[in-house]
Order: sequence, then structure tokens, then C-alpha cells
Amino acid sequence: MHHNWQFDFSLDSAEGLLELGQQLELSSKQTSHWKLIELQGAVLGQYLIRHRQRLDALLNWFYHLQGFGAARERYFTAASADLGATLISRQGNATSLALLLRYLASEISLNLDILLLPSHCVLRYMDNDKPLYIDALTGEYMAREQIHAFVRGELGNQAQLKPKHLQPAKDERIATRLLNEIKAGFVVEQQFGKALICLNWLLARYPKQVQYLRERAYMAQQLGASKAAAQDLQAFVDSRPKDPMLDLMKMQIRELKQDDAVYH
Repeated sequence: MHHNWQFDFSLDSAEGLLELGQQLELSSKQTSHWKLIELQGAVLGQYLIRHRQRLDALLNWFYHLQGFGAARERYFTAASADLGATLISRQGNATSLALLLRYLASEISLNLDILLLPSHCVLRYMDNDKPLYIDALTGEYMAREQIHAFVRGELGNQAQLKPKHLQPAKDERIATRLLNEIKAGFVVEQQFGKALICLNWLLARYPKQVQYLRERAYMAQQLGASKAAAQDLQAFVDSRPKDPMLDLMKMQIRELKQDDAVYH
């Protein structure tokens, strides 16, 4: 693992994501690279003249013939969000599957957009001026009502389906979502060192997103680095003087400093 390596948020090609899996020891870049080349060749057989027929053929090929789908037993693991691991196991989460399908669709001149819902990923294809929505986990077409149901399921029954929910996400936002999902997976698996690496990449890209400092303080504490945890929490407190949890966090800082003093 090269600690000076930085994640590429542009998503111009799949290579950066395959390198990410290698860096985090989630997948072998060489193995996943050859799997991708194999699929890029095989997908050319789905090239039909009519765009809608081509899309239907692609979805059937990807989800049914190739067997890609949701990583049911390990959906919230880091590997389910890793493109390389998804290529090798043919199982992933909604974000990794959406990205892989978008890369493959471009090989046969189909442009798929990715919509980021609060807890799901939907693909969009513009059939002339008509948007077609596709569930990234199943390849099934979705009505707007189904998309609204996902939004309500995450935000509550009163939540409205807003225009922003149907807007294609920019690559940087998709990459940020993916990296946050990998980080969350590492936390679930209690691999705090690797979660910390993901957080450092996010902070390097978004230094003003101070919620990452609070998260990093938690990771550092789990790893026994009380001094680093206290510094990050202090920086968070300094930037959020009106935070409702301010007193609690100040108490945590005192405890962390005491822990550090005990160890030294």
C-alpha cells in the first residue's frame, strides 16, 4: 500500500477505481483489469442498431447472462463498493454496479447517467426526450413512483420527490459516495486503519468538510492514537462553536488528553 497515493475523483476511466481496490487490499488490480477487458470485449455482442433494443440487450446480458447483482450477504462491506471486487465476484452494491454498467454501456455507445438517491443508485437513459430509470441492483426499469418510494424510505413518508433526485450526479460526487461507502464498510468490519486512509483522502479533497475531522478523531481513538484524536476533535470544536454537542466533545477532548498523558 503506497500511502502517498491519492484517489482520483474524476472517474474518467475504470483504472483509478481498480487501483483503489489494490491500494486498500480489496482486490487485485491485475485480476480485475483482465476481467474488465474480458467484459469489454463480450459486451460488443450486445450492439444492436436500435438504441432501446441495445439497452434491453445490455441489461439482460449484464444482470442475467453474466449474473451481476447485489451482494446480499455482504452488502455493507467495503468489498461490495469496490469495483475490482465487484468485477471478480459479480456482486456489488448499487454504486459499484451502476459504475461498472456505465463503463460497459459506453463501449456500445450508450450513455447512462447515475442518479444518487439518499440510500440508493439509479441509472437513467434518455430515450429521445423520455427518461428511462433503471434499478442499479436488478436492471429492472423503475417508475418515478418507485424512485419516490426509495426517497420516502430513507427520509420519511412526508419526503417529496424533488428535481434534484432526478438530476444526474457529477463524477466527483459519485466518487465521493463510493469512497464513503468503502470507508463505512471498513468501520463495520472494524478495520479502522483502512477507514482512516479513506478519510485522509476525503479530507485532502475536501479540507473544509469538518465532519470528517470528527470521524477521524473516532478512528484515531479506536487505534489508540489519543493525541491525534484530541487534535482532530479540537479542530472540529474550534470550527463549530455553536454545535449542540459542544460540551460533550470538550469533555471527550479532556479525556483523550488524559489518556495520552497516561500512555506517556
